[in-house]
Amino acid sequence: MAEHMLILKVESPAGKINYVTAAFPSACGKTNFAMLIPPAQFQGWKITTLGDDIAWLKPGADGRLYAINPEAGFFGVAPGTSYDSNPSAMETCKSNTIFTNVRADRGR
Repeated sequence: MAEHMLILKVESPAGKINYVTAAFPSACGKTNFAMLIPPAQFQGWKITTLGDDIAWLKPGADGRLYAINPEAGFFGVAPGTSYDSNPSAMETCKSNTIFTNVRADRGR
């Protein structure tokens, strides 16, 4: 598997770490999930995105599944993204952001 993947690190308040990786169809909200901020009732939980969009998965000799992220950053389709729909995405792209494949539609 190599496309539309997500790798997350989830840490409990007690310091226990688990990793989550999953494959998703296009335009299903994967990048929104990658930018997840735990709600107030999960105070103390931490979520770290290790990979968004590409992941190389490989079974290890020890029987565990290993996920490798060959790129850095987020990959997302942004139409309709705003502080109302995804405040985390808006905060993420405030600085150190490169936009690619972007076109300004000037009403044509």
